[in-house]
Amino acid sequence: MSELAMSVMATSDSPARVTAEQRPVWSAGLRVAFRFFFSYFLLYGFPFPIDRIPIISEVVDRIYYQPWMAIAASLGERLLGHPLLTMENGESDRRIDFVQVFLILIVAVLISAIWSLADRRRTAYVELLAALRVYVRYMLVFPLFVYAAVKIVKIQFPDPEPDALMQMYGDSQPGRLLWMFLGHSYAYCAFIGGAELLAGLLLCFRRTTTLGALIASATLLNVVLVNVFFNVGVKLWSSNLLVMSVFLVAVDARRLTHLLMPGRAAPSTLSGASSAWPPSFDRWLEKRWRRGALAASKVLVIALAGAAAVKPVLKYRKPPPPELFGIYDVESFTRNGELEPLTITDARRWRGAIVNTYGQLTIRFMDDSTIRYRMKTDDAKRTIALSTWDGDTSKKALLGYSRDDADRLTLEGPYGGDKLQVRLHKIERRFRLVDDRLRLFFDGPVESKR
Repeated sequence: MSELAMSVMATSDSPARVTAEQRPVWSAGLRVAFRFFFSYFLLYGFPFPIDRIPIISEVVDRIYYQPWMAIAASLGERLLGHPLLTMENGESDRRIDFVQVFLILIVAVLISAIWSLADRRRTAYVELLAALRVYVRYMLVFPLFVYAAVKIVKIQFPDPEPDALMQMYGDSQPGRLLWMFLGHSYAYCAFIGGAELLAGLLLCFRRTTTLGALIASATLLNVVLVNVFFNVGVKLWSSNLLVMSVFLVAVDARRLTHLLMPGRAAPSTLSGASSAWPPSFDRWLEKRWRRGALAASKVLVIALAGAAAVKPVLKYRKPPPPELFGIYDVESFTRNGELEPLTITDARRWRGAIVNTYGQLTIRFMDDSTIRYRMKTDDAKRTIALSTWDGDTSKKALLGYSRDDADRLTLEGPYGGDKLQVRLHKIERRFRLVDDRLRLFFDGPVESKR
């Protein structure tokens, strides 16, 4: 793919015109590869950037994404033999997402095969390559801005919640362990977010595209590896972003090779700086109104990318702690009218409860197993409605609550087929993981005393 660099002109104040004799000649394999990536990126990204316009996005979802989802679901059901759920494994890396990418790959292969047969005489695709690079650049800018914003504002990796801090280390899911690790240090999150922001800003300009693509490739490679090895559910999406950034680097591979190995012959003008337009684009931009329209379009797309980054910051910013926030120990546990003593062999007896910042209730049982609920509080009726993420109706519950004082909470109502009355006492708990974060790096680690 490094031969793609032969299609790009050197930067100069007066761009040189490429005559018919000077036009590059790509190898047959390179032409086929370009046709495939051109087809794949357009199919994967379509209808970007139209779908990022707020008013139009709903229309695009209705007339494009929903029918496309239905086709993928139908094919997936035939291939896998069972219906595909729309929310399995969270919001991404669903089976239907893999089916969609599989369909795109098949269609891209078919298009590139037909294209290769129908256009065998073409020796290079200089203009199409330049246009594709612009399209891929801005497909990367949007997610890089978003990921940078949610890391810098500390939304993606928030401070560890009390339910996570109380969980046994060995019972942690890999993804949650990763969130704890990154949420522990704001400086490290800000560093990663800053690298993503820098890459996105550099990709906004032709002259800095290669540098931005190099930074994006390094950053996204780390993201993909973390997603794979910690089983985070955005492996498919991040892998496609990495392929896009590597594609942009590959276009300038010859020039980068010359930079790293200066003893080799310098690349020709056709494989020089990637910041120049092809001659046909230069001629098209000779009219002032066209240059103005292009500049306005660029400003609009960058503004949309900025708005896309601000949206999750406003939508998912950390709420203030709820009234019931805290870590609780069980003072007394009454089941079906009978007071039950503290018995470590009774796995159904509550040992404690935790309410985190996001209003989620975690119940800890005597065998140290836990279950986490969504919790909806009705202050007027003094009730809390519990439900699980898997939609299991058998685990739903509606409990009344009362408070004797700020540190005591009583929950009453049907739960798990029994009628419970649980008296809880709020405790203050300090965690070394939180306290040590405030220490300066040159203080060194604190050795635990035995």
